[in-house]
Amino acid sequence: MIGGWRPWATEEDLHVCVVDFQGSSIKEPALADDSDRPERRLRHSSCVVQTPSGEEAILVLGGCNDRTHDPCDGLQTLLLLQTDLSDTNKLTWKKLSAGGQMPKAIWHHTADSFASRRCVVVFGGDIPTRDPEFTFIGDRAYANYVYVLTMETQQWARVQTDGYVPGWRSLHAAVTFTSFEHNCEQLVMVGGCEDRVEIFNAGKPAKMIAYALNLRTMKWRRGPERKKQNDARAVFLPAPRMRFAAQRYGRHLLVYGGHGNGTIPEDEGLLHLNSNSLVWQRATVLNEASEFGVVPAAALAAGCVIGGVQLGSRGAQPVPKLDMLVLAGPKQVSYASLGSGLLRFDFCLLELLLAEGVPVSAVHLVDSQYDPDAKGYLRHRVALAQFASWFTGRGVDVYAHYSLERYAFEARRSTALPAAVVQVDCTELTAVFEKEVKPMLEEVLQYGGLYCTLTSREGASGAGSLGSTNAWAEFWRLHPDTGRMKLESLTCFRPGDRSGTQVDVNEPLPRAVDH
Repeated sequence: MIGGWRPWATEEDLHVCVVDFQGSSIKEPALADDSDRPERRLRHSSCVVQTPSGEEAILVLGGCNDRTHDPCDGLQTLLLLQTDLSDTNKLTWKKLSAGGQMPKAIWHHTADSFASRRCVVVFGGDIPTRDPEFTFIGDRAYANYVYVLTMETQQWARVQTDGYVPGWRSLHAAVTFTSFEHNCEQLVMVGGCEDRVEIFNAGKPAKMIAYALNLRTMKWRRGPERKKQNDARAVFLPAPRMRFAAQRYGRHLLVYGGHGNGTIPEDEGLLHLNSNSLVWQRATVLNEASEFGVVPAAALAAGCVIGGVQLGSRGAQPVPKLDMLVLAGPKQVSYASLGSGLLRFDFCLLELLLAEGVPVSAVHLVDSQYDPDAKGYLRHRVALAQFASWFTGRGVDVYAHYSLERYAFEARRSTALPAAVVQVDCTELTAVFEKEVKPMLEEVLQYGGLYCTLTSREGASGAGSLGSTNAWAEFWRLHPDTGRMKLESLTCFRPGDRSGTQVDVNEPLPRAVDH
């Protein structure tokens, strides 16, 4: 958690808090000796990006000082928070300068990354009236622009949009999604204020009609509006609100809390929006929050609700809140395929699992060909789009990753589900099992599950002979006491055999054979 309103804090630096789920602790890491020290702030934006050097970092943009109420630097200053995951007790801020078309101060805006985190899109927010960029968003109803940052060049561009333009917003939420149904990445935006809002103020809340911006064509589409209750096309539209928390959860946008001109209905404290259909639903909540109920101005990430305020006759008062949202029932499972290729095997296996009633709710497909720079990217992208369109309509979230690291990152942040990780005939990954695959599995299987691999290996007749390869099936689990992977079962399938032969797990495996 970065920044926020801390009226009793005396530090001038931007505050960082880390919730350690594995260690069940909250940390306030120190800054490294060579770190920059950005000023404290709130109403800024942040997202994960890939830096020009190829590393991942958290980008912080804009905001205002929560003590003086003065605006901080705008989009011309890129604040990058970098951490060594092996030592989260030390953090490093790095300040970079950006050029191009952008406001020199901005607050109440949103930002998220896209294009493999190499670009950032900023929508909405408030800027000083004297800023030259105010000319383009002063008439908020017709402000059809977003700001796009290219990380490699550190250049901003003011990009014009069309379609069902929502108008400029403040105190809203906007998150990027990959939509295989629409074959694009999109920015999904909801709520907020249509009026310009000064620092530490609010305005009239906008309707909660959802909008999605295609980040390839820069064209907006709009979700359904509320119809008359006796209309067969009636849809649920939540009460207008601002200053709510939002988090990406699979293909859904999860919305928590907020406030409007009136009281938010009790059954609308937790909502979710389908990012493809842009249709809202109330979330089913089985119990009450531990303290303070559902509050506005909280932060939500990885199912963790932190902070917020209570509104009363004395104005807004910050509350010490830490709640955990369990976002999936224990019966749901995740399926992952390493080296998934053109998906024929995964399609058939997933159909069989669903037909047997296995509650698969998320599918992660991992293959280097999903990298836009890969030679086979286009045909793999077509197969992926067809696969996703087939299964997403049946309640299965589909993700694609071009590296093990990206899969592990997404698996950690999206859901805490038991996982079945499958790898079929991928010698490239078999060769790096100990160094890369095994450490990744020890991260993603901490909530339960298993790793199944089927590998072509040398037979008894020796390498190079006709019919000299056998198929070896391995089943691994995470040992709960040690947190390390353990081989539970080993089976050898020889050509022509109807069933495999069990092999002692302590036997050395033959060499893997490529095709």
